[in-house]
Amino acid sequence: SPAFIVPWFLFGIRPTSPGFASVEIKPQPGDLGSGKYTMPTVRGRISVSFKNTPDRFDLQVVLPPTSAGRLLVPLPARFAAAVELSGDSHPVLLVNSERTRASAVEAGGFAVVEVPGGAHEVVAAAAAG
Repeated sequence: SPAFIVPWFLFGIRPTSPGFASVEIKPQPGDLGSGKYTMPTVRGRISVSFKNTPDRFDLQVVLPPTSAGRLLVPLPARFAAAVELSGDSHPVLLVNSERTRASAVEAGGFAVVEVPGGAHEVVAAAAAG
């Protein structure tokens, strides 16, 4: 049903431990320019929004205070090409306005960032690195 497909596939919200103590968020927007979704859980609401352009991906996430998140941020095409060319497996992103190295880059061009509960903004753009 669409009620299941939107949070699990478009916004990539999935629990990685019982009761959403930890969650993975892996948005897969394709050509969609922006989106916003809030999902209720037993720990509180998880909100995800994004803005997507060829040069920049801006992800905003709000997690319940008692949840931890593993964010997989899709790298914009130009940024992903620069990362691949440089061979850097830990590109620099802006996490809450601070330059932060991703812990990894997974298949399909997703930079990995670990965050605690709370509000977070992650920006992947060529200018971030």
